[in-house]
Amino acid sequence: MAETDWGTTMWDWLGNLKLKHKIALLCMALIVVSTLISAVLLYRYVAAEIRQNAYVSSADLLTQVSNFLDEKLKGIIRRVYALELNQDFHKTLANLLFNEEKYRYALALSRFANSFSEIRSTETFTSSIFMDTPKGEFFDLSKIKNPSFHFKSSRLSRELRFEPGQAVYWGKSRRDEIYRDAKPVIPMVFQFAIDGYNGDLHIVVNLDREVILEYLGQIYSGAGNWIAILDERGHEVVSGRDRTTRWLLQDRAALRQIAAGQQGRFRRRYQGANYSISYQGMAVAPWKIVNIQSEKVLLKKVNAFGAFLFILTAASIAGGLVLTLFLSRSITQPLAALESAIQKVTRRDFDVTFVYRYRDEVGQLGQSFNFMVGEIKGLIQKLNEYIARLREEKEKVRSEQVLKRRAELKALQAQINPHFLYNTLESIRWMADKSGADDISRMTIALSTLFRTGLNKGREFITIGDELENVASYLTIQKMRYGDQFDFTIDLPEGLQRLMTVKLILQPIVENAIYHGIKEKDGAGVIRICVRRVAGSADLELLIEDDGRGIHPAKLELINQRLAGGMPAAALSSEGEGYGIYNVNERIRLYFGDRYGLKFASKWERGTVVRILIPALNQEEIAKYVQVAGG
Repeated sequence: MAETDWGTTMWDWLGNLKLKHKIALLCMALIVVSTLISAVLLYRYVAAEIRQNAYVSSADLLTQVSNFLDEKLKGIIRRVYALELNQDFHKTLANLLFNEEKYRYALALSRFANSFSEIRSTETFTSSIFMDTPKGEFFDLSKIKNPSFHFKSSRLSRELRFEPGQAVYWGKSRRDEIYRDAKPVIPMVFQFAIDGYNGDLHIVVNLDREVILEYLGQIYSGAGNWIAILDERGHEVVSGRDRTTRWLLQDRAALRQIAAGQQGRFRRRYQGANYSISYQGMAVAPWKIVNIQSEKVLLKKVNAFGAFLFILTAASIAGGLVLTLFLSRSITQPLAALESAIQKVTRRDFDVTFVYRYRDEVGQLGQSFNFMVGEIKGLIQKLNEYIARLREEKEKVRSEQVLKRRAELKALQAQINPHFLYNTLESIRWMADKSGADDISRMTIALSTLFRTGLNKGREFITIGDELENVASYLTIQKMRYGDQFDFTIDLPEGLQRLMTVKLILQPIVENAIYHGIKEKDGAGVIRICVRRVAGSADLELLIEDDGRGIHPAKLELINQRLAGGMPAAALSSEGEGYGIYNVNERIRLYFGDRYGLKFASKWERGTVVRILIPALNQEEIAKYVQVAGG
């Protein structure tokens, strides 16, 4: 509904614009739409071209990096194989394995350490080398070995798995557990054999992850570029500590896509920004090189071009606005003169005449205007005659209203005098006391109290204490009628007696509880009335609870819907079921507002609770509601 109203208002505003402004607005709309469409299409084309060029460049660079790393890894593998095939290495290791002399370990350690140190110093990606044999462990003496390290019990040994035909095992990225410097490394494990010896022989080459990362950083040094190497399972091998790479490593869907293909490209969105991700598999190691590019950085120049395009568009719109205003003014100037003549007519100057020498549409409109002004003059004369007649009719109606008011006052004066009624009830009570009819005396006193509260000198508001006294009198009368069929309790805390309320709001509810709750129940029932403050607010809660038959859920929902919607009691006949509760609800909402009133809660065959919510008001605060009440 709100959208419809807004649309209607918008069309009304457009319809009320002057013609010259409508012409200018139409021309401006054409200029803006055509310019924006062109700018958007151009921007999208340039952005697509830049993305494509960036992808091609990234793919070429990934291929170059992959080839370079493959060559470096091939060189390390060749050096290890050359070491294994070296006759001196083979002879020294065989003498150690097939003999028990202890001096042979020291001799072998010296020779192997020199070989390991030479490989490490010439292969820049190598951090450390280590060899494990059943006769001892051999390491690079230029590095300090971790004395607690033993290959057989190491984490690397536990995860070591060689598939049939596999020459090299590529381990997970970790801290070097062999040497004390504990540098971040990627282990390569070579398994080989000596003729005639059945034990396992392993050479571990730890690749320096920081050196590889530094090389990658030199290749991808531009802003908005990040590089990482992942293994075949999508686990990190080498990566920076930037948050963008962290986002990728936490993106399982992206890692699965990278692990599934040899090369490719896709886009992802992290933290509200778009990124282009390219990846390329390596030939030697089971790794994937991944390049992450920020499209925000990639499209920085395109965005600058977009800003320039926006300025150019704004300038075109401004120039178009000046031109269209000039053209529209020249077209609409005669209409402005006609509008001026019409404005004089609206100020009741009917002697005006529109003069225009041409016979175009404006000229024909001017002739119609002059004819209309002449007709209006004649109609005004007739209207003045009608006004004189209406004044005579108005005077007659006023006289009839005065007579009607006098009749209403006479009817009010004819009503029963409350004091006569009180005196009569007092006489009946006196006669009942004299005759020893105590029940009749108590009922007469209760009825007198009930009438006194109901009449209340014509006032609509009474204290909470008087209202409870009134309902107690009513319950006393009903209890005399029904005997032991029900009992009642009233709980009124100290300090609430003098607060004010609309009169006669409890009696209809209690009556409803007796006739539709207690009366329909097998056995005696109880009606409880409680007054309490609502916690955390300036409101009062009047609770009327009975353990009668209750209300069926469907009927309960209908009652609460009608009460919440403020259904007027006039919608029901005065004898109809529920007339009293809707009357109470209507009066409370009328005086205090729609947030106050009645609400029912009930359990079928178990009882009903009626909650009456009213504001907690004293005698002074109720004054404004008395004015609303009309006295």
